[in-house]
Amino acid sequence: MRDRMYNTDCKSYGQSTLGAELASVLGVTYISLDSLFWKPNWVESTPEEFQAKVQQRLAENEGGWVVDGNYTSRLGGLVVERRTDAICTYAGCDPLTQLSES
Repeated sequence: MRDRMYNTDCKSYGQSTLGAELASVLGVTYISLDSLFWKPNWVESTPEEFQAKVQQRLAENEGGWVVDGNYTSRLGGLVVERRTDAICTYAGCDPLTQLSES
């Protein structure tokens, strides 16, 4: 079974930490949308560039991935339609603690 998780949140609280840790536990690739969106000196990628980068990374990791970032308005269903699970973290909760208590 392929694990394809989309980790999104409202305030960026622990999102990257959770995404990287979850990918490590599952043995899949961690993909940060921020790292694909931002060019050097905080220059934004064009919508076309960004979508192409994301499509390439997803295609390279068909065996599974954890993607983090809240770029649905720029990507549409590109990530959402390919995911098997979604996690939404909120400010004020420690997602790693919440997972370990489940």
